[in-house]
Amino acid sequence: MRAVPRDWFLPDMRGARVLGPSSGGGQQMPLFAAMGAVCTVLDYSERQIASERMVAEREGYEIRCVRADMTRPLLFEDGEFDLIFHLVSNCYAEDVLPIWRECFCVLAPGGRLLVGLDNGFNYVVDDEERVVRGLPFNPLRDPSLIPEDELGIPTF
Repeated sequence: MRAVPRDWFLPDMRGARVLGPSSGGGQQMPLFAAMGAVCTVLDYSERQIASERMVAEREGYEIRCVRADMTRPLLFEDGEFDLIFHLVSNCYAEDVLPIWRECFCVLAPGGRLLVGLDNGFNYVVDDEERVVRGLPFNPLRDPSLIPEDELGIPTF
């Protein structure tokens, strides 16, 4: 693993408007908030949103949390964000083109879109690096691939 080069981000994050689509859970936005950014997280999962709010309260920063599906039209203003930090959550979408179109609309001129991609190979092996399934990995077409906790709740 390598860190994202600093110059890929905005030169000054103070006051930058940052969107994290499907990035709830309190992992990335605290870092942007610590740099002075104004953060918005969008996530479909109520559990991820709750976790995001818990971290924000614990660490003492403000965050706007929006529960929505990133594959649907976003309810933000055109040009509302200076940076969109979109991790590998796009690997859960069957068609990323609508996501990219929406990002284009809500990204300010000169803004930046940073995206993590996944080729699915992470799902081929288990924690012991044994091959356990083939590709393509698509839990939308095969619900048996959705991991669940001991209560039967999906852990995605």
